Amino acid sequence: MTDRPINISITTGTVVKTLLIIGLFAVAFLLKDVLLVVLTAIVIASFVEVISNKLKKKYKIPRQIVVSVVFSLMLIIIGTLAYFIVPLFLDQVSTLLSQISKALPNIEFLKPFQSRSFILGAQRFVDGIGSDTPITDVISGSRTFITYISTTLFDSVSSIFGGLVNLVILLVISFYLSMQERGVESFLRLVTPLQYEPYVLDLWERTETKIAGWVQGQLVLGLIIGVLTFIGLSIIGVPYSLLLALIAAVMELVPFGLIFAVIPAVAVAAINGGFSSGLIVLLFYIIIQQLENYLIAPMLTKKTTGVSPLVVIISLLIGAQLAGFWGLILAVPGAVLVLEILEDYEKKKLPNRS
Repeated sequence: MTDRPINISITTGTVVKTLLIIGLFAVAFLLKDVLLVVLTAIVIASFVEVISNKLKKKYKIPRQIVVSVVFSLMLIIIGTLAYFIVPLFLDQVSTLLSQISKALPNIEFLKPFQSRSFILGAQRFVDGIGSDTPITDVISGSRTFITYISTTLFDSVSSIFGGLVNLVILLVISFYLSMQERGVESFLRLVTPLQYEPYVLDLWERTETKIAGWVQGQLVLGLIIGVLTFIGLSIIGVPYSLLLALIAAVMELVPFGLIFAVIPAVAVAAINGGFSSGLIVLLFYIIIQQLENYLIAPMLTKKTTGVSPLVVIISLLIGAQLAGFWGLILAVPGAVLVLEILEDYEKKKLPNRS
């Protein structure tokens, strides 16, 4: 048996296609911040589209009215949180950090907050909001506070949101796609090759339904848990109840996140009220967990499409590692999309096994 030489021929077309693919990846890497904003806008628009389609089908409400109301509510909620909740939240955070700094003075990341000028500046800044204090006094009292913010928290916030410009672009693109009838579909038709267009549109329709169901369930669940936690902690008399309730609401967006929200709550209660107070708070969180598992979550699952907690955790870890804050937002939609593609691939393979 003679060995035959293996001939490998590389055509000009293959070289051109390879260079184009490499060029596309290079451009995507350079424009990754813009692409992440656009992808996030598509996810938001898809969520709004699912809601508008349901309301239009059930109550005959025009799409433009639904989209306008949804985005108006979003802006109202953001404005309300910024005006009423953020000052109180900031006051509780600064006071809590001051107590932690005194108890644990050697923690590095708390050193910028150990300065008394920071705490006093934050307090004067908060007290001046919404009061009759002259604006000059407010500015003067917050000058030191803003200085510390600019050197510690401002950089983190900037890196998280990618700047105010990206946030504005995100809202504009998502609103534009939502206002258009099948706006996301039109965008996908624009960027998808003609031969793959039917599959891509069908894939995204299935994906956005699951994404919308998951987001709806998690937001409602987080809101319920946050409100119940705030009411319960306030009745018990635990300080920083608003801060702890917000932590519980945010952690509820992550599977089993309420377990991690228990730790700061029990710690704060034990520091301020002793062992018995910490035990009461622990029992309270156990009751909340049981209510969630056996009453609240099952009721929401009937109306929304569930996503595996394991998939959510892994996707969040990968998303945060690859793209930070934007990666966290796109993690679950990306995971659902990948699972849909794998499921389609599996269905195509099954006939060949028989």
